Amino acid sequence: MDERSESIDSPEKLDAYLQVTKPSMWIVFGGVFLFVIAVILWGTLSSINMTIKTEGYIRDGQAYFTISGNRVDYIEKGQTIKINGKDSVISSLVYSDEIDDGSGAADAGDESRSVYLTVDTECKDGYCKASINVGSVAPIYFLFH
Repeated sequence: MDERSESIDSPEKLDAYLQVTKPSMWIVFGGVFLFVIAVILWGTLSSINMTIKTEGYIRDGQAYFTISGNRVDYIEKGQTIKINGKDSVISSLVYSDEIDDGSGAADAGDESRSVYLTVDTECKDGYCKASINVGSVAPIYFLFH
């Protein structure tokens, strides 16, 4: 018989082969476990805002913006828009496919589709930057989609 199998069969020598895990390994395991739990909690309970940034101009208390491409689908009348750091509400919007100027652009597809926004604002006339919060998503969504 092999010497290793004899020693394993002997109950008196069982203590000699019992490997005890060191406390440092339990600390490492606990740290990794807590990190994984923290990432799962963060991924499911927190949210990331989805924002559309645009530029436009203000004249006589009205702000005018154009947004194009697939971002158009996220814009709705009544949404809050932040213009130069001040909150306002989208008062009207017109889609480019609703305007027939004879150029055929209305039938060109989603990439050329635009929306023209009008916003009542108290900002002074001139160039402005704006951002529209169109929703939020949990970070875990990016893992599965």
